[in-house]
Amino acid sequence: MGVIIPTGFGLAKIKMRQLGAAEDMICTWGYDGDVAEDPTVDAQEIHNILIATGRPFAAVQFSSLWKFNGVECIRQTLTGPISGVSTGYINGGTSLSTAPPNTALLLRKNTAHGGRMGKGRCFLPPLWIAENNLDEYGAWAGSNVTTAQALWTSALTALASSDCPVVLLHSDGSTPDPVTSWTLQGVAATQRRRMRR
Repeated sequence: MGVIIPTGFGLAKIKMRQLGAAEDMICTWGYDGDVAEDPTVDAQEIHNILIATGRPFAAVQFSSLWKFNGVECIRQTLTGPISGVSTGYINGGTSLSTAPPNTALLLRKNTAHGGRMGKGRCFLPPLWIAENNLDEYGAWAGSNVTTAQALWTSALTALASSDCPVVLLHSDGSTPDPVTSWTLQGVAATQRRRMRR
């Protein structure tokens, strides 16, 4: 089920591509902002936060088999949605041999609300973890998850104090909830469509 973007809020699409792949792989989250803001400005601000030192898409943090292809933002205005994209891409700079693209890191989006309505998720390609750190039970090595978690926590902290704080969008169009934390899960998830199209 999809989500509805209320007026004044936006949806950020984070684009990644495995070298040789024909299409980007995308994860999304909602964000709050000024309804008059240019979504191109939003996209570039989120982009700059994600590529900064100690963040998920700083080149030294992810596999050279992947590249970060930027951010696209869709902002809902009183007259309808408008979109903008960031410029530039980043090639990964580590020698990690990653798991196949249908294997994912599951990122939980947590809010102050309980129950299913208060939680979201997105599926990240495992750019930060070597394939040999995935065991036969589908569990990522604990130290790898801890390292990746620190990168994503740093990004969320920076986003929270930016013009694009992260929120959880809802399928019923109700007021989005601020995301208070992101939690990477220790067991691999799957996204079959990322391998077979």
